Amino acid sequence: SFAVTPVNLSLALVVTGKTTICPGESAVITANTTGGSGYAYDWTPVNTLDNAEIAAPTATPEITTDYTVVVTDINSGCTITGTTTITVISPDCIDPFIFVPSAFSPNGDNNNDFFRVRGINMTELYFVVWDRWGGKIYETDEVAHIGWDGTLNGIISTPDAYAWYARVRCGNGKIWEKKGNVTLIR
Repeated sequence: SFAVTPVNLSLALVVTGKTTICPGESAVITANTTGGSGYAYDWTPVNTLDNAEIAAPTATPEITTDYTVVVTDINSGCTITGTTTITVISPDCIDPFIFVPSAFSPNGDNNNDFFRVRGINMTELYFVVWDRWGGKIYETDEVAHIGWDGTLNGIISTPDAYAWYARVRCGNGKIWEKKGNVTLIR
């Protein structure tokens, strides 16, 4: 006769950060295991993980993906399995995934100090701002532009309404095009 000691493994999968991400973003998946003593981790699918053999790999899926982990107690050989899902949204080239504010306040408080186009998955941009007389005061084709700081040739522009036009190409190839007015508040 001999004594048998059962191992009570339990597993909780936790996604650190967001469970819904945009293309190119990452999330950390953590396998919290209790019971037993030492563990081996085997995550699948492995192609979008930074390391499929650790408790908390970073996942960077391009499409919605179910991740499964098999945790093995290395002393007893007992296993437990868990699954979690990371959802990848593919933002369309529409509002609200592309956003241009209606006002900004370039006063140096680091809140809304620059007027710029914000968007997810922008690959090309043309953005221009005019004063009320049609004079061009800001123009860029840089996707990662910092934005208009409310000045023209180093001179502070007056509080007023300014016209703008933006044309954006998104990663899916679609075009977002819009024009409007922005209020400069001092």
